Amino acid sequence: MTAKNILIAIGFGALLMQSPGWAQGRYRDDYRYNRNRGGYYGADVVRRVKRDVQAMARIAAPRVDSEKRDLFRDTIYNLERFEYNGRRGKFDKDRLDGAIDEMKRLVGSDQISRRMKSALARNIEILRNLRDGRDDSYGYYGDRFGRW
Repeated sequence: MTAKNILIAIGFGALLMQSPGWAQGRYRDDYRYNRNRGGYYGADVVRRVKRDVQAMARIAAPRVDSEKRDLFRDTIYNLERFEYNGRRGKFDKDRLDGAIDEMKRLVGSDQISRRMKSALARNIEILRNLRDGRDDSYGYYGDRFGRW
């Protein structure tokens, strides 16, 4: 075997070793195919909405009554249960609807600031799109907290 044939064989072997990486990279940005990012439809969206609601709950806690704090807590709980069920292969519309309903009650409150209401309304729309099966997961408009 000549040196040229050896180099060709090494190059071909390296190409074959690299091809699984290319196959995995093909769907790198698509949440539906990458099990390392949550493994279920809409995992990133729910995680981001939950993070926003948690931040809002921390900020609003000193200014709102216990009923509103309970609504924040229940919203976060429903989103966590949705994530839990999603990791087990169940798309739990009831938990998603519960979180949406509680967020609507928060939007209707006079104790919540206008900017926070706007962020909550945007998050409600995002969760509705997820629930209705519209592929709007990349339409998560906010940076951290949606700039409210």
